[in-house]
Amino acid sequence: MAGSSRQLFSFARDKGVPFHRWVARVPAGYDVPVNSIIVSAACACVLHCINIGSAIAFNIIMSIGTVALVTSYMTSIGSITYRRLRGLPLLPSKFSLGKFGLPINIASLLFCVIIYVFAFFPPVPNPPAVAMNWAIAVYGGMMLLGFIYYILRARHSYVGPVAYVRKSA
Repeated sequence: MAGSSRQLFSFARDKGVPFHRWVARVPAGYDVPVNSIIVSAACACVLHCINIGSAIAFNIIMSIGTVALVTSYMTSIGSITYRRLRGLPLLPSKFSLGKFGLPINIASLLFCVIIYVFAFFPPVPNPPAVAMNWAIAVYGGMMLLGFIYYILRARHSYVGPVAYVRKSA
């Protein structure tokens, strides 16, 4: 809860989510983003109540969560792998994989791709339509909605954290 609400707050502060002004607001006298905590808690409650109605729907939600995490891993590892393959400089860090960095990154990407594919599999072989894992349809729909939101609004207002760092330097 703490991690997701802070990430939501950070993204809202950077104007990356709908209703960003309200979500990013920190009330006077508080040192925590109360509104983003409320939104995170409400989403968690709604998602957990799904299990009461349908175990299959809950499994779909869990599959989407797995795919979303793996997508974020593939994005970050893929970015580093791309820079290593192109010979571009990496940001300085205290930890390095040394000469094994590129093979480890490639192995990590291959592992993530396998998990990504298997997260969309149904729970049993040859399931009927009602027991199917519809996570791919939901995930694809959310990706489409996110893309449309980005095209219509977010690309005009979102200025990622890198721009803030460059402005302050």
